[in-house]
Amino acid sequence: MERRKFIKTGFGALSSLAVGETILLTPTDAQAWFWSKPKKNEVYGQRKQVRRANGKGRLANDYSKAKIVKGVCLNCSTVCGIQGYVIDGRLVKVGGNPEDPNNGKSLCAKGQAGPLINTYADRLLFPLKRVGARGQGKWMRITWDEAHSAIADRMRKAIDEGKPEEIAIQIGRSRLAEEMGRFLNAVGSPSLFNHRALCSSNKRAANYVSLGETDWESGDFANSKYMIDFGANVYEAHQGAIHAAKRIIKGRFDNGAKFVYFAVRMSNTAGRADEWFMPNPGSDGAIALAMGQAIIAANRHDRQWLDTWSNVKADDLKQWISQYTSEWAEQVSGVPAADIRRIALEFAAAAPAAVAFTNRGSGAHYNGFNNDRAVIMLNAIVGSIGRKGGYCYTVEPTRVPPLVFPQPMPRPPAPTAKSTIEDPPEWPLANKWQRMKVGQIVYQYYDLYAWELKPDELTDTRVDGNTRIIYRKSADGRESMVGLMAEGKARRGFLTPSRKFSIYHEDIEAAAKQTGFTEDGQAGMPAYFQIPTFQTMKSEHLHLATFKWNVHTQGRTQSQKYLSEIVHHNPMWINTETAARYGIKTGDMVELTTCRPSGHQMRNGGDLLGKALIPAWVTEGIHPRVLAVSNTLGNPWHGRAATGMNGPKQVIPAWDNSVNDEDADLDDDIWWDRARGGTGAGYNINAILPIQPSPLVGMQGWYDTICTLKKA
Repeated sequence: MERRKFIKTGFGALSSLAVGETILLTPTDAQAWFWSKPKKNEVYGQRKQVRRANGKGRLANDYSKAKIVKGVCLNCSTVCGIQGYVIDGRLVKVGGNPEDPNNGKSLCAKGQAGPLINTYADRLLFPLKRVGARGQGKWMRITWDEAHSAIADRMRKAIDEGKPEEIAIQIGRSRLAEEMGRFLNAVGSPSLFNHRALCSSNKRAANYVSLGETDWESGDFANSKYMIDFGANVYEAHQGAIHAAKRIIKGRFDNGAKFVYFAVRMSNTAGRADEWFMPNPGSDGAIALAMGQAIIAANRHDRQWLDTWSNVKADDLKQWISQYTSEWAEQVSGVPAADIRRIALEFAAAAPAAVAFTNRGSGAHYNGFNNDRAVIMLNAIVGSIGRKGGYCYTVEPTRVPPLVFPQPMPRPPAPTAKSTIEDPPEWPLANKWQRMKVGQIVYQYYDLYAWELKPDELTDTRVDGNTRIIYRKSADGRESMVGLMAEGKARRGFLTPSRKFSIYHEDIEAAAKQTGFTEDGQAGMPAYFQIPTFQTMKSEHLHLATFKWNVHTQGRTQSQKYLSEIVHHNPMWINTETAARYGIKTGDMVELTTCRPSGHQMRNGGDLLGKALIPAWVTEGIHPRVLAVSNTLGNPWHGRAATGMNGPKQVIPAWDNSVNDEDADLDDDIWWDRARGGTGAGYNINAILPIQPSPLVGMQGWYDTICTLKKA
């Protein structure tokens, strides 16, 4: 490959690309060969020697001269408190903030890799415009003025045509929702999108339905005596992983708490659990319901709590849940009935200092909404909701008051336009309860629902004779709920329609009728129903699951070289017995073929979707009918660290060396480069995962993917 042509098409051109020049962001075999040549460029070698002679090489930092700047880490959604060390105007280190009540001085590898975001030598520093066909990877550098004008012209066209809702912003985890919302309000669009449907909407919706006011619980693990984790992988990828893991460790070693884990794959969490079970995918709700049934049948439930604080009385719940026996759950989940019953009674014996919790392992399924509701209900059955050592949650007053960061005036009005993309009628519960409160400081509020209302909170109120709900009439004549008469006193209650913990919820039943969703024959209750795609699986079909590494945040951190050095290879996990049946051994290349899902409002179920080649890793640490591939690696662009290819950036001076000077590690120290005999930068199968939103809420059922497998 000619040197001149490489400059125009390789990653080395990123920092010197002139306005109007084009670049190919997708690497080719020729580029990989060039970058991996063992002989270094002489000019670059001379520059590196000069840079080291000038003291810009690998010299220890003098932290006594560092200025400490406190902030929060955004390298994942946990938002830990951090403090940065700045020397000569450059961020050289990030550590935990000892004043943070959650993580304190602790900080994971992702947080400590933060400075690499600023200094990455292949970082894009200017706007690019696609000039080739979609997917071709060909882009042209343009000016910021050109970029702003191009976007503004298209926005103006939508506004002039009376379609402001067609202006949309996708923010992900940017923490700029308020600013972006204000901007969209100014142009009249409600279309502010985030990644919640890919992440946690089933879990959040389940909490809102049950509790009425929070989208993420915080188990009081430090004070717990018994913890059951349904697919949360709390030691690696749970929301607030460091915070939760530290408190779980404290609870286990200070309190002697038992930790039980249900998940299809051997993770760090499974390895640290007292007991680990591999249930069939999507069966978490069945296990939780059977545990609830076993507890009630043994009369180990908290009858008084249910009769006082649940909208389904204890006797009614006993009758309804009687169908979900441990023997039935064994047939559904593969977990022995004796173990389900034993763990259930152990859990009840430890209550109220007992907590059962969830995450994507239970929620990222077609039936994930009900899976998570069943697990939350398990806490209610033993009376551990909001109790010390139990299933706790935060509350609105813990949010930062608006006066701390006042909005500039005048504020634009809320848009009147409607967006079927932002609020799709097919999934009526997608936005009903969803608000972002994950990043706020978490306090453990015990018995929040039982707080007594103060006299000034009861001014101009009345008590409904039937429901015992306390109402206050406003100046416009409308009434709002302020509490509940319970145990002879005016109390706060839950922020649900009944002001009680909701086992049954009328909004769910109404949404099911609205959309014609009939697979859940007991709409409104956290009933278990099978995943349609699984019901049609043939003997040759396997489940395909994805997972996160504890040192990566989806695919966005692969450009941070220290993190990719720790984890850069992601073979497909396959059970030993399954591998033997296919004649596969570790290192063999295999071909995965995925299929489209079946179910409510899904079309073409069973049709082939896509194929991928990936090496196998044979292990006993995975369910026999499940394959697993991490979703964090295999980035085909984003520079040398992300793609695992050595080589100099380029000979000519960088676009702005003060911002992104060359990095010697990227030149010659990527030891996992395939051309050097390494494993490469991994594989990414996201492109062959089907879109499969769950009913009512619309969260993607990533863990419902089915596939076929053959040795390549």
